[in-house]
Amino acid sequence: MAKQEAFKDMDIRKLKQYRTPVGEAALCFLTEPSTEFNEDGVYVVKLKFKADDPKVVKMLQVIDEAADAAYQEVYDLAETPREKKAITRATKSYKFEEDEDGNETGYVLVNFKRNATRKDRKTGSKSAIRLPMFNNVLTPINNEDIELWNGSELVVAFKLIPFSKSIGVGVSHRMEAVQVVRAVVGGAGGNGASYGLEAMDDDIEEEKEQEVRSGTKSDKPPMDTGEDTDY
Repeated sequence: MAKQEAFKDMDIRKLKQYRTPVGEAALCFLTEPSTEFNEDGVYVVKLKFKADDPKVVKMLQVIDEAADAAYQEVYDLAETPREKKAITRATKSYKFEEDEDGNETGYVLVNFKRNATRKDRKTGSKSAIRLPMFNNVLTPINNEDIELWNGSELVVAFKLIPFSKSIGVGVSHRMEAVQVVRAVVGGAGGNGASYGLEAMDDDIEEEKEQEVRSGTKSDKPPMDTGEDTDY
């Protein structure tokens, strides 16, 4: 009974809002929601922080305290010793990063999510949710005008939402808004080297241009031979 009653009348609008320190995006679906696990779309970002940063330590402490409070609330609602014993804690909502050998790297990963659609409980109709985004000087950003990839530096405004489910009692991190400190566009940092390309000397390009101008090399496109070639 305790699990069903917990948090059912919660007004998310009244919950306290928090702000992360600047973190690096290790997973980023902000300009376009992910539909991998939810066909209606979910905005997702996994931020990477230095675990020993005092601001990060404080943030994790706040998260832990909220999870403890959620557990205590469900526990207090339980009416019998058997119900109380059945109440479990969900896995922590953040994870310390480990290398391939299982050693901690000194960083912590924190997930933040927000549904990309809103469903009307009465009619069942759905409407899109726009995730508020801002630049460094807090000017609003249209998510259709920017592309954010892994490596982007971001600040997330979020609320801690208590839950009681089969996986246990805990808190989730609901995104309210995102501030873009530094945008990275394109895969793996957005530069040519990330695709295995190498910079070329300027004089090579100059020689090609001179050949074309002097007529020693045709500037017409090659004939299609039907063979695959690398460019």
